[in-house]
Amino acid sequence: MVIHALSVRKNKNRRKKHIDTLLEMVQEHAKEIRKLQQKNDSHFVIETGDLLILCMEVILESRKSVDEIMEICIRRFEKKLTENRD
Repeated sequence: MVIHALSVRKNKNRRKKHIDTLLEMVQEHAKEIRKLQQKNDSHFVIETGDLLILCMEVILESRKSVDEIMEICIRRFEKKLTENRD
């Protein structure tokens, strides 16, 4: 993912690990999404896309395949959503 390589390059001189920078950005975006959505500002959808990219970066930074992790997560969500719970 080209974006991840650019992100690593941009953040390499910071005093913290890249994963820590990414996780801080994930947290900031989640808060911003909530704020924008509560104000009925449709820009929250764009910020959600940014969050998706950041999450993929976290996966890549962990040296895992985005495709493989997504397959695992989709199966987990499907299982949780189809379990019979009252």
